Amino acid sequence: MVSFTSLILLVAAGVAGVSGHASLQPPVAIPNRSTQIGIRIPHGCNKTSTTRVTVKIPDGVTSVKPEMLAGWQIQLAERDLNPPIDSHGTLINKTLDTVTWFGGYLPDAYYLDFNIQCKLPNATDGDTLAFETVQSCENGEVTNWNGPSAPKLTFFRNNTLLKVEDFPLMSSNLRTAAQDSSAAHWGVSSMVSAGALAAVAAMGFM
Repeated sequence: MVSFTSLILLVAAGVAGVSGHASLQPPVAIPNRSTQIGIRIPHGCNKTSTTRVTVKIPDGVTSVKPEMLAGWQIQLAERDLNPPIDSHGTLINKTLDTVTWFGGYLPDAYYLDFNIQCKLPNATDGDTLAFETVQSCENGEVTNWNGPSAPKLTFFRNNTLLKVEDFPLMSSNLRTAAQDSSAAHWGVSSMVSAGALAAVAAMGFM
């Protein structure tokens, strides 16, 4: 019998393997917490290298600090906060609007996570937050990862169980696995722990 942990690892690895879109790593997080997330660029544009990545910071996300990647430069753009927020007695009236990494070179054969530290807003279970991303390549092609294709974060709280269907890519992979073996063989229910998913994702399996 395959253990629950092994199943999660297998599913997570499968998700990482099939995703051809820009994605958020990890794709789940606890609301109203400080965290680190990464926008994963999985490939270039028609076999050419990625040279610029711009991420739009969603409303409600504050205290943003991007990671300095070797060989890349960073450009930051701010927007006004209305209303301003109080942070430990200090009134904050501006926040980052976009983070742009440029001047680097990400070949089509490789992927890279463009990481940021940030404070996430309060949210309810199952809420999503989109980090719209623009990817530019050396051939002049520009890909806008927005709308349905935008990298998204799904919120959950400690010890909360979410349905597999709350994670579309993972749900697809679980359905495929279910066709190959009965639920009794796997020894798991149709519910998975969002906490376990986050732990797996944070380890780099997603």
